[in-house]
Amino acid sequence: MEKRGTDGMKKKTGMIVIAAAAFVILLAAILWLTSDRSDTVGICFRDSTCEENTAYRQQLKQELMQRGFEVISVDADLDQAKQLRQIAELAKKKCDVLLIEPVMESAAGELLTAIADAKLPAVLFNRHIDTSLLMGYSQIAYIGMEETQTGFLQAQMMEALPAGGDLNGDGIVSYYMLCGQQDHQDAVIRVQSFEKALLDSELVVQQLACDSGDWTQESGRRLCKAQLAALGKDIEVIVCGNDQMASGAAQAI
Repeated sequence: MEKRGTDGMKKKTGMIVIAAAAFVILLAAILWLTSDRSDTVGICFRDSTCEENTAYRQQLKQELMQRGFEVISVDADLDQAKQLRQIAELAKKKCDVLLIEPVMESAAGELLTAIADAKLPAVLFNRHIDTSLLMGYSQIAYIGMEETQTGFLQAQMMEALPAGGDLNGDGIVSYYMLCGQQDHQDAVIRVQSFEKALLDSELVVQQLACDSGDWTQESGRRLCKAQLAALGKDIEVIVCGNDQMASGAAQAI
């Protein structure tokens, strides 16, 4: 029979969240590619409606401007043809370097050709591509990780917690999963890789509940608040799919 913590036991719920670690590397790549801080950076985002990356986009532009760069950003709205046109337009606007979040991983070859035609150095980010395609494009770099890596990192972070997050000492880590939208490929792969990594770990775990949020702080706060009311101190660790939902979960806690 599973043991439960008593109401009198002081417990602190752990929270696991994967941040956009590639953000710092992106800035470093820009500094390496550009000749001076007065250069203009053109950013091609793939989808302006994706709540998951709202904070990431805002912070990236803010950090660049604080460093003295001029920033021109455009959104492809998940339209590959539109993104290709935007690359040509940014070249005409005399951008010195491009940051591109590819719309279609399967159309990376088309994208690389458009960048080469624009004759600009570029960094592709956030969407995984076949890096073997970059051979022969010395001015184009890619920053990112395998889509499964975020889930594995979350599992490693849980293992690194004191007692693996087993706050009540019953030998079982009871966690609440707050993931992204169910139809979002990244969210699905993130959860699957996290669960697989847990199976390969030495932890004995129990998922108490799993909710799908819309990547926003408000959804994280609302969903976590409801589960804390329902499950209370049975929750030992909260696993969040992105920073915004984690921020909302922290508010609920």
